[in-house]
Order: sequence, then C-alpha cells, then structure tokens
Amino acid sequence: EAQASSSPTQALITRFATYFTPTALVAAVVVFAAPTLAGGDSNVWLRNALVLLVVACPCALVAAAPIAIVSSVAAAAKRGVLIKSGDAVEALATVSVVCTDKTGTLTQGRCRVVEASWTAGVEDPAALRLAAALETRSSHPLATAVVNYAMGGCAAEAADEKLTDDVVDFRTLGGLGVAATVDGRAVAVGSAALVGLELYDDDSDTTTRVYISIDGAPVARLTVYDPIRDEAYDAVARLKKRADVVIVTGDRPGPARFVAAGLPSVAVKAGLKPNDKFDVVRSAQADGKVVLMIGDGVNDAPALAAADVGVAMGAGGTALAVDAADVAVMNDDLGKLCDAIDLAVFARTLIAENIGLALGLKLAVVAAVFADVATLWMAVLADVLSLLVVIANGLRPLSYYPAVVPKLGSTADDDLRHDDDDDDLEAPPPPIVPTL
Repeated sequence: EAQASSSPTQALITRFATYFTPTALVAAVVVFAAPTLAGGDSNVWLRNALVLLVVACPCALVAAAPIAIVSSVAAAAKRGVLIKSGDAVEALATVSVVCTDKTGTLTQGRCRVVEASWTAGVEDPAALRLAAALETRSSHPLATAVVNYAMGGCAAEAADEKLTDDVVDFRTLGGLGVAATVDGRAVAVGSAALVGLELYDDDSDTTTRVYISIDGAPVARLTVYDPIRDEAYDAVARLKKRADVVIVTGDRPGPARFVAAGLPSVAVKAGLKPNDKFDVVRSAQADGKVVLMIGDGVNDAPALAAADVGVAMGAGGTALAVDAADVAVMNDDLGKLCDAIDLAVFARTLIAENIGLALGLKLAVVAAVFADVATLWMAVLADVLSLLVVIANGLRPLSYYPAVVPKLGSTADDDLRHDDDDDDLEAPPPPIVPTL
C-alpha cells in the first residue's frame, strides 16, 4: 500500500515531469530549427538538440522521492513501525503538534484494581461475576483489570468456561464505558456518569475509578492503577524537540495530571469523549498545525482518522484503531515512534538532495548546450550518473540508525515507574473520594 501511494512531493514531481518532457521536446525542435534556418551548421545544432532530448529524460527526477520513501518504510518496518503510505512519511517529518491518549499509550495498559468499595459494605461475588462477564467482551485495558480482579475475588465463578454465554446486546458507549444484558440483568461498567453518579473532581485523587451498576443501581467502585511506560519520559522529551505535546484522555483531570507530572512539560485535556478528541485534532489543524495523534482504543479511532498522521499502538491496540491509523507501532515502544520520525526527517532531506542533484546535473548540461560545448556522451553520462546517484542516495535509510538518546528520566519519573513482575511494589495511596 505504501509503495502504491504517492507522497505530496512525489505527486508534485510527477506533475512537473508531465509538463517538463513535452516542453523539452519543443525546446529541442527549436534548438535545431532556429539556428539551422538562420544559416547555422545543421550537424552541430542537431547534436545539441539530441543532447537536450537525452538530458530531458526525467528518470532521476521522478525517482527522487519514491526510492527514499519506500526505503524509509522498509527501514521503519525493521524497527517494528509499520507505515502505510508515503503521505505518512512526509507528514511525520513535519509534525508540529502531538496529541496522545493516556491509557495504554503513555501508560502500560496493564491496569490492576488496587481498591474496591461496595454499596452493601461487603463484596458481592455475583455482581462481580456479572461485571467480569460483561468486560470480557471489551478490549479496553480497564476491562482486563476488572476481569483479572474478578478472577482473583471469585475464582470459582470466574473460572467457569461459560462466563460470557449469556451476554447479549453488548454496547460500547463512547467515552463512558460498556453495557449489556448479562443473565437477564442490566449491567453497566464505566464512568460515574454511566451509572448515574455525579461526583466532584478532586485533583488529589490520582487514580482511575471504574463503577459497576446492576439493574440501574450502582453497586461498586473499583480504583484502578496503570503504571507509566518506562520509555514514556524519554520518548516525550524527544517528541517535544519537534512538536508541542498534548495528552488527550477520557479519564478525569486528576489521573491525567498524575501521568503528566511524570513527563516533561505537556498540556493536558481530560474528560474527553471520542468526538471531543476529534475536535481537538481539527482545531489544531485549523490553526495550520500538522497533527500526529497516538492512541490504541476504539475511542481514539475518530481522532486517529482525522489527524495528519494517526499512530496506533499495534500490539495492545484494537483492530479499529490500527485500521484507522496511518502508522502502527507493533511493539508498543514509544521510542520506536521517535526513531520513525527521525527516519522520516532524514528521508525528507534525502528527497530534497535527490531533486537538487537530478536538476543540477541536467541544468549543467543544458547550459553546456547553449554554450555550444555539449556532446552526446556528456548528456548520456549526466543522465545515467544522476539516476545512479539518486538511487544510491535514496537507499540510505536502509542503513540509517537514529542517534542514541541519553536517558532523561528524573527522580519523579522513577517514582512513577513500576515493574509488573514485582509483587512487592506498592500501589499509590487510596484516593479521597465520596462514598457511593
């Protein structure tokens, strides 16, 4: 798909070649006819006309962009980044605003429940089983946390292979959560708004809350923690050297600011629904910005499709997000995305060099024609040499390696990083929130 598509520069070159070749043919006729009719040596001006025709061959010029683009796509793929089009390569090189989702993008997406509060005061295994059955139909990281908690909290019920048999009318409610009928009961899992609660937002509450309602009545609040990716600080620091970075998340401001506190200075837009994220992207584009959107979930798909470059975290992302995006980071390493951007900038430089080399050699021979010192072998040599140089230069991305970037993490950042394999790590302190 990337090879078949045309980048903006490639399309411009193709349009230029469309007019360049016939113009060169007319010029060759004029170069031969005008001096000959004026009494000049017809053999000399025929030679000059032939030289002009050879030089007019646009092979090197037309090859200037696609070779660099395809080489860059191949080089990025070797690093675990799949780029779907030449447009995406050039857009990556000119990004001025980066909008990124939080959960599963800046964080590891390995959510875990660290606290549970029940309306009845004690855990309700039946309600937890219903919520787990519902969440097995969702691909969101928070859904995995609920299921894992249920498997630990009521192992006998959760181990039942028919856990999801009676889930019907499953619905994903953008930015709110999920709902369905489970075993004949109306079950919803998601935000406070989804279960009909209106709670104040406390910035000191830095964890994400998930609510469970059964038959329209809230029954539980689960507090979920999701550690920041180890590479997030360094990756955001690299992105900020090229663009403004904005966190766009459906989570509340408290958890969003908690994540932002462990990163270089970034803007935060929290409490956004899918259409709100879309609007953020469109607003930046209306201001003349080239926008890159990073996400991994269904809620990110509209913004991914609207952005100049949509980037999906492929390993943990939903199929819809990967399909809507222009780029997929297959190993979910944000550092690889930074490498791909560096590679795109390098490819853009090579394209400019290739165009300059191709046009420079040809214009030099054209000048020699009008100076009456050009020979046919000079034209052939210039044409072949320019093509070979363009090809060799365009293949350089295959051996390109971005500079090693030193670790930029701070003490605050280290405090936010957690190893999921270490069971001794403590979760953040329980948040201060209103009771159900």
